[in-house]
Amino acid sequence: MRVFEVTAPVTKKDGSTVVETQFVYAEEAPCEGAQERTRMPVPDEVWNGTDWEVPLATLKERAIDRVAALKFEHENGGMVTPWGTAQSDLDSRGKITGIVTGAMAAQALGQPFSVNFTMADNSVVPLDATQAMQFGLTVMAGVSSVHDTATALKNAIDAATTAEELAAIDIEGGWSA
Repeated sequence: MRVFEVTAPVTKKDGSTVVETQFVYAEEAPCEGAQERTRMPVPDEVWNGTDWEVPLATLKERAIDRVAALKFEHENGGMVTPWGTAQSDLDSRGKITGIVTGAMAAQALGQPFSVNFTMADNSVVPLDATQAMQFGLTVMAGVSSVHDTATALKNAIDAATTAEELAAIDIEGGWSA
């Protein structure tokens, strides 16, 4: 069986005419003007004159969506620190910000500071003011690195002018945490 694209004008109830396209399997062209195609299209594909292909803009959109998903995964999947892996979801980052703020306030006021922080593996680490600030900076640096990776990938995706250039971009690798 071969695949043919058949287009025909269709008159709508309101009297307007539209062109409808159907794809049919047949041994021979089912009517005059039927165009043989290499296969049936899948969603998002368009005919380029010789074959079906997904437009570059659609491929770029899919790639950027994947980058966004990976960015979310890496931002929220934990950050490695000298004390172990810290949870890095939005709620945890807010708690870390609070600890750093407390450490800075205690230092500014000449007050002692100590906090026990629960890590991703449920271990508890004691942090003094200097350690708490370094801990916060380490987590922030990890989040910033993830953001920078996502930005670089999005820029590379935007710059791609062919599907081949786009496919050569390693979206899955190069992430740090």
